[in-house]
Amino acid sequence: MHYLNWRKLSHASEEEIKKIQNKRLKYLIKHEIPYHPFYREWFKKNNLSFNDIETTDDLVKLPFVSKADIAPTEEDRGKPKQFMLQPDEELIKKHASKGKLLKIIGQKILKKDVKRKLEWEYKPIHLHFTTGRTALPTPFGYTARDLEYLKESANRLLDVINIDRNQVAINAFPYSPHLAFWLAYYGLTTIGMTSLATGGGKVMGTQKIMDAIERLKAGLILFIPGYCYHLLREAVKQKRDFSNVKYVIFGGERVSDGLRMKVKEFLKELGAEDVQIFATYALTESKTAWIQCTEESGYHIYPDLEFFEVIDKEGNRVKAGEPG
Repeated sequence: MHYLNWRKLSHASEEEIKKIQNKRLKYLIKHEIPYHPFYREWFKKNNLSFNDIETTDDLVKLPFVSKADIAPTEEDRGKPKQFMLQPDEELIKKHASKGKLLKIIGQKILKKDVKRKLEWEYKPIHLHFTTGRTALPTPFGYTARDLEYLKESANRLLDVINIDRNQVAINAFPYSPHLAFWLAYYGLTTIGMTSLATGGGKVMGTQKIMDAIERLKAGLILFIPGYCYHLLREAVKQKRDFSNVKYVIFGGERVSDGLRMKVKEFLKELGAEDVQIFATYALTESKTAWIQCTEESGYHIYPDLEFFEVIDKEGNRVKAGEPG
C-alpha cells in the first residue's frame, strides 16, 4: 500500500476518509496481518478469519494490546519480535494478494532479486527503543518501507504548520534510538530544509548549540521542552541574538501554558518577536508524531496511515463527539 496525496487527504470529507480507511484496513488484515505472529495466533485461538475484519467498525472484535504483551521481560527477551511481520514462502503463497503474487512471479521470470524486494518491505534495518520508564526498553524495527512512511509523516507534520523551507532549522533533540531525533531529521531533509542535527546537549553541547542558532540565524528550532528552557535561560544570561527564530517545535514532553509563556519571554529578550510554539504528540509504538496547526488547536492526524479509537472506562468504543 502507498500513502495518499496529503493535500487532497487533508481536505477530504468524513465519508471519503472512512471509505479510504475501510479499504486499506481490509487489505492490511487480509494480506499483511497473517505475517504477524501475535495476531495470527490470536485469530486462530478465537476462531476468527482474516476475512472477518472488513471495516473499522469490526475492529471492536480485536483485543487491546498492552505494554505487557509487547515489552520484553527477563524471562522472555524475544516478545517484541512477535509484533514484527515475518512472512515466509508458505505464508506468502497463502495470504499475499493476487497482484503481489503476480509481481513476484514476474520478477522471478525476469531474474530479479525477489528476496531483496521482500526484505525492503519486511526486514528491520533501523531500530528505535522506548525509554524504559515502565518496563524494559522495547525495540521497534523499521523496514526500508517503514522509513519511507516515516519521511512522509514527518513531511506532513511540517506541512501542517506551513513552515518556510527557506529558514534554517536546528534539530536539538537528543541523538538516540528514539523517535523525536529521527523524525525531525527525516522531516527536515525530506522537505529540503537546511538543517543542523546537533544531537542535543550531551553530543554537541549547549554552548555550541547556542552558537549555531545565533550564527546560522536559525528560524526553526526543535527541542525537548525542558532542555529548551535551560538553553534559553543560559542564552539570556549571555545576551545572545536569536532574533531570527520564528518557530519552535517541542516533542518528548508535555507543554504547559506556563512553559510556553516563559519560552516566549526568553525569546523576546533574545530579540525574537511573534514566535509560534507548536507542541507535538507521539509515542514510539506509533512510529510517527502529530502536531498542532496553531497553539490553541488539537493535533492533526493522518487518516490513511492510522485509525484512532476512543473508548470509555470499560473499554467500549464511544460515538463521535462523545468524551472518552
